[in-house]
Amino acid sequence: MPPDIDPDIICFKHCKSNIFTFTVPNHCPKCNQPLTEAENLCPFALPPIFVNATQTPCAVILRPSTGDFWSDFHNTTNLHIALTDADGSIVEFDQPGLTRTVARRVDRSRWGQCLLILQVPESWQYEWEQQLQHVVEDRGWRHRKYDEDRLNCFS
Repeated sequence: MPPDIDPDIICFKHCKSNIFTFTVPNHCPKCNQPLTEAENLCPFALPPIFVNATQTPCAVILRPSTGDFWSDFHNTTNLHIALTDADGSIVEFDQPGLTRTVARRVDRSRWGQCLLILQVPESWQYEWEQQLQHVVEDRGWRHRKYDEDRLNCFS
C-alpha cells in the first residue's frame, strides 16, 4: 500500500463483540472460531479518520510532531497543531517561527495523515483568510519568540 494511503479499518460483529481490524481474519481474534462458518458476519469499512491537510481548506489540523499516527504514535507522543488556508497552505508555529508553506510545497509525508479538529464553514472562509493573514503578518510570532515549553504551536 502506498505510504500516503491509510488502510481501511474493518469492523464486523462476532461472538457478541464488535471486532476492528485492517483485514478480516480467518479466525475470530476473540474466540478463535473460524469465521468462514460465521453467519451474518457483514464486515464493513469505517470512514477514514485522517485527512490530508493540503486537501482540507480553512481548518485546524493535528499530527504527531514526528512520524505518523499509524506507525509512530503513543500516548506520550508530542503533537503539532497547524492551520490551513483556503488553498490548503499550512500555517504553523515551530522553531523557525510562524511559517506559511504553500500547498504545492508541503511535505506530504508530514501532513498527509492529520486529524481534523475543526473546519470553518464555507460561509466563514473569507473571514478566516483575513484573520490568518493578520496573524501571519504579526511580528510577535517570529522564531526568537518560540519556546518549546511556554510559547509553541499550542500557545
